[in-house]
Amino acid sequence: MRKEWRRCIWWSSFVFFLSVFCLIVQSVYAIESTLSWTIATTGYITITDPSSGTLTIDTTTGRYIRPQIQPQQNAIPNIITDDNVLIYIPNTIILPLLKNADSYGKAHERIRLLILKTMISKWFSGFIPTPFTDGNNKIGLLFNTGFVDFVLLEDITQKDVLDNLIINKLIQYKNKISHSIPTNGLTITQQEYENLHDIYLFKSNEDLYKLWYEVVSYRYRTSHDAAYRRYNISLAFSMLGNIRIINPHETFSFQNTIRNVDQANLWWNFKVWFAIVGGVNVPLYWWGLCGASTAFYQWVLTNTAIEITERYPHTKRYANLYDSVVNWQVINTPGLDSTVFFPTRDIQVTNIRDYPLIVVMNYDGSIGWLEEAFSLAKITDKWTLQYKWSTKKCYVREINGTDVSSCYQRIY
Repeated sequence: MRKEWRRCIWWSSFVFFLSVFCLIVQSVYAIESTLSWTIATTGYITITDPSSGTLTIDTTTGRYIRPQIQPQQNAIPNIITDDNVLIYIPNTIILPLLKNADSYGKAHERIRLLILKTMISKWFSGFIPTPFTDGNNKIGLLFNTGFVDFVLLEDITQKDVLDNLIINKLIQYKNKISHSIPTNGLTITQQEYENLHDIYLFKSNEDLYKLWYEVVSYRYRTSHDAAYRRYNISLAFSMLGNIRIINPHETFSFQNTIRNVDQANLWWNFKVWFAIVGGVNVPLYWWGLCGASTAFYQWVLTNTAIEITERYPHTKRYANLYDSVVNWQVINTPGLDSTVFFPTRDIQVTNIRDYPLIVVMNYDGSIGWLEEAFSLAKITDKWTLQYKWSTKKCYVREINGTDVSSCYQRIY
């Protein structure tokens, strides 16, 4: 009798624990069916979520990246019927933001980001071209095994026209809520939208990440040049803005931008040395600008958002001046330099996308330091650079899907 009682207890316990185990397995299966985790060898976690696509999480910084997801074209649903309203944030969005944000400033930042996404989807082209007065090393490159990232080292704290508009809109919205006045949400009219100008595209790292910006092309070179050339390259980067916003469908001219910075002292700020003019070495104030224009050209090479509308190779190519690293490729074969000489030689590029691009050029003129030039864009605009062939002194590469030939009289 006692044995049967023990057997009964044993079977009951077995059935109980088996049931618990089945419930656990079922729960885990249900979770994994919607959220699948894969540990990558690069220190990343890849998460596949049917509701939001694929995310990548850096296990050290906790940063989320979604390279497989296309940016939403309509960040805010325009469900209001008033034709005069161009941007509309409904109560279902704005009330939780105001309620759950840690502070009023956080709510302001999130509302601003929502509006920026909608402005970008509407091809807004009034972003401030140089967000920093001194932009050198404000955005830096982060190198890791197999990938390159960026970091914004200084937030932008100045208010712009959009900030002031949001502040006024939130005051009006809160007044209506406190006085129980019916409101559909926060709206921006056609006239208010047209009055928006000189807007900061980003103010923090979070802005850049949530606007889907990634490093899609970069180049760097360790400079051991003479002092005058290092100085001129650093000055040219500064005159270009160090950090430059190229608005949708804008054509950017290297020469015109530098000439427009300081018309009164044009060229005299540069140090004089020899440049090749008509095959002859001639002393010029802007010698070394070709180092800056080549750096500018090389960030374009794997960015399909850019169309190269004007560019010229040198007549003579010097390896010690123009070799560099482009997207992990060590470039020591001729064909990727760019000369400038006013008024006959320039490098011009056009942003052919409907969203703004960000170009970063870092170099402080120090010997043994990196000259950096890279672009932030959507990951879908990242391309590859391929060497095709050469004949005599002409070199052909596929750049953003197009074969580009560069020919030289002499190569050193």
